[in-house]
Amino acid sequence: MGGHNEKNPPFDVGDIIKQRYTTDRESNLIPGREEYEFVGMKGNMMLLKTMNDYAANGEDILSDEAVKMNKKLGYKPEIGQTLQLHYMYADRFEKI
Repeated sequence: MGGHNEKNPPFDVGDIIKQRYTTDRESNLIPGREEYEFVGMKGNMMLLKTMNDYAANGEDILSDEAVKMNKKLGYKPEIGQTLQLHYMYADRFEKI
């Protein structure tokens, strides 16, 4: 989903953003849970600091099974890590 944003940079530094929506186990749309702080740009890439556990684990974009397997294998990402995402995908997020 996403990939239609044309504004670069899409947010102001310090903006807190969240994933617009995700799906539940029955493929129903539900509000997104991943929250990030927009910390800047690196070329065409947004730099996003994870603000909660959902964001650190990619729980709105990865399948439930992938998240479960990551956790089972001991993947323990830290809240506060900085991730990169192409600015075109900023339309996946809304400012909160």
